[in-house]
Amino acid sequence: LVYFQNMDKSTISVEDTPDGSKHIEVFDATVNDIWLFGHTTMTFHSGNARVRARDNSVLTFSGGYSQHLEIMDRSHVFIDGGEILYLTAFESSEVHFYGYDFQILLYDETLSGTVGPTDGIVTGFWQDGTAFLIEIGNFPPRESFPMENPISFDHFTFHEIPEPGGLLLLGCGGLFLLRQKGSGS
Repeated sequence: LVYFQNMDKSTISVEDTPDGSKHIEVFDATVNDIWLFGHTTMTFHSGNARVRARDNSVLTFSGGYSQHLEIMDRSHVFIDGGEILYLTAFESSEVHFYGYDFQILLYDETLSGTVGPTDGIVTGFWQDGTAFLIEIGNFPPRESFPMENPISFDHFTFHEIPEPGGLLLLGCGGLFLLRQKGSGS
């Protein structure tokens, strides 16, 4: 199940998966809120939306802009591009970042971000070389959840993808070694 609130000028495709669930592809979205529920998978390619993943849903965020990604209820998010202002993850959820040169900067508990309480920021580069900065928190930005919660980054996994220039140098070095080996025999 997915719910779109105040949608305008979006291209959405929905397809059935072998297990009977739905997979949704979103392009050029202009949506106030997207809510994912119950084993729904969605790939967000481009546009502008606040996205909330709930109840074992799966989100791939590969482009576009989101003011807030809110992940909970054992949901999984895979991020490899785009611009995200604020990200919260809690209740056994998992967030996977794909890029390189990740830096995690922790704030003390008295600071707050522009959207909600912030534990820190994550910076780095996506696979395509685009720099990013995301404010992160481990609890929902509501008054009912106090700032005294211990800071934990158990929900976040960082997958280091070699930067494009590094791969090129590695490839050139390998070719050089093969050439040297071939001319030496």
